Amino acid sequence: MERIVIFASSFPPSRGGGEQYNLDLASELHRRGYDVHLLTNSKLKNSVNEEDKYEFKLTRLNGGYFRQIFQIHSIVRSEEPRIFHISGPTPIDYPLLLLLGCNFLKRKKFNIVVTYHADFPSIVGRLLNSMVSLFQGCIDRILVQSQRDYDKITKRGVSKSKITHFPFNGINQGLYRNYDNAQRDIDLIFVGRMDRAHSYKGYWNLLRILTVMKNDLAYLVKIIIVGGGEDLPLFLEQVNKNGIKVEVYENISDENLVDLLNRSKALILPSISDSEGFGRVVLEAVFCGAVPIVSKFAGSAEVVSEHECGVLINPLNVKDSANRIVELLKDEAKMKELRYKGETLVKRGYYNIGWTIDKTIEIYNEILNKNP
Repeated sequence: MERIVIFASSFPPSRGGGEQYNLDLASELHRRGYDVHLLTNSKLKNSVNEEDKYEFKLTRLNGGYFRQIFQIHSIVRSEEPRIFHISGPTPIDYPLLLLLGCNFLKRKKFNIVVTYHADFPSIVGRLLNSMVSLFQGCIDRILVQSQRDYDKITKRGVSKSKITHFPFNGINQGLYRNYDNAQRDIDLIFVGRMDRAHSYKGYWNLLRILTVMKNDLAYLVKIIIVGGGEDLPLFLEQVNKNGIKVEVYENISDENLVDLLNRSKALILPSISDSEGFGRVVLEAVFCGAVPIVSKFAGSAEVVSEHECGVLINPLNVKDSANRIVELLKDEAKMKELRYKGETLVKRGYYNIGWTIDKTIEIYNEILNKNP
């Protein structure tokens, strides 16, 4: 049984695309017979022992930054996994690479894979990410999910042979599905946190777009907002002031999200920067039959463009975005066509968990064959 240690800063009980990716990765590898140990510095929100519900081994790290680094170093050295998989990048990952990846003796005992989700908006994070080529000698493979990120990392000096490009956010097809005869009574759904750390998701631009749709185009949109955050009260104050109908769900289960996606004609992802590495919810929407309206800055725009299953917008151009959205929502034939193309994508087996884990294991095996 091959041993794999995963370090993931994003993990439940926090919720998001990164958290779900890491949970799915560990769970599916364990299901397929791998000996998985996931390490995380994500904290529990209460005293409930949530580790009991995971079949793979889980360690929540204690203490501050430096203590966590040496905890991870100690665990990896003692367990000697065939693969050490870092799901990042975050600032803590780079000293780990130096401690573990660039130790020649230890390099003979395990291989390092890095999942590169996005350039996150912090100044320190972006500075370190800009110097990723300095650490490439410590890494066997970097996984990216968009051509944009592939090009970005190669421009920073990372060898193309070190990078594999594929959309690695697999969707649970048993949960995320298009209901038969779904009654789509909501025009748009937005899913995302509304706080300073997630301002790149473009919710203030969404507010401007909705306002133009109502005031200039006389289209009173019905929209669902899923997610909370410090900016939500002010957002709702402005929406209500403009007379826009909104349903808000701050804390819901995955099952409830599936229900809401099946109520929605379209999902909107109005991200304003490439800090939106992909936007997993776009694929969740496609699997549930909601047509994705996606910012050109999001990594998932490439999937939408390739499969022609949605509409791309530039949310910084508010008037053009508003016009495109209203034209789409009024065009039932176009909506049906895009929904059909999304259904075809799903039926062909693309982007579900099995598809993405198959590709991940192929990469593991390729590395292990080179470095047995």
